[in-house]
Amino acid sequence: MVSRGLIYAACLSICVIPVLGAKSVLAQILTLSGIFEEARASIEQAERLDGSLSRPLDFAELQNSFRYLERVLRSARLGERELREYYILVLAYLELFDQSRLSRPETARLITSEIASTAEAVRRTGTFGLNPGARSRTLVNVEVETSRGQERIMDLRVGATPRLLVRSDRPPLYLFTLPTSPSIGSVPPGRYRFVVLRGDAVIIEYDADVGLSGSLNDINLRIPLP
Repeated sequence: MVSRGLIYAACLSICVIPVLGAKSVLAQILTLSGIFEEARASIEQAERLDGSLSRPLDFAELQNSFRYLERVLRSARLGERELREYYILVLAYLELFDQSRLSRPETARLITSEIASTAEAVRRTGTFGLNPGARSRTLVNVEVETSRGQERIMDLRVGATPRLLVRSDRPPLYLFTLPTSPSIGSVPPGRYRFVVLRGDAVIIEYDADVGLSGSLNDINLRIPLP
């Protein structure tokens, strides 16, 4: 099994610090099988450790949600960019699962639900099986505009994190590359909390569902600032 740290470092090298050869490294170590092997191994290890608990988690349901997402994404023929975004998502959910499975067992059920919702949203695009040689869309393009009254506010950064994964001590899971306004990024479908930042200071938070209504069409968010 490939180390999570090695894959994550390759992801960061492309997202944050472009370096020569980073894409070829990512192509070698970041595969759909590798991503979901991380999920299977983590859940199986937790089941071995926690199997004797008086209130064991439903490990089978959690495993099935990741398997479902893997099947859907495999049909979609992901490119490197999509692989990177889904690896970041899966890794974050696994970290939450590892940290909360004993103290907050209900979190595993919430993770199961969120992963299944993301997979179902991608599946409902309706392109799978129609053209086996084509790649299907798996990310939603989000355009964020920020304004105060009638004035468009520029040079602010925008980030997005699935609401279940939001933590006050962590930066956004997905940070859009261009500042406002508009700022544009692409994320897997899900229930998100968007943050508008000036430097590292949060100006406003904004909750929105992305891609869960039956299509992965581009969306535009107009966020009024205080």
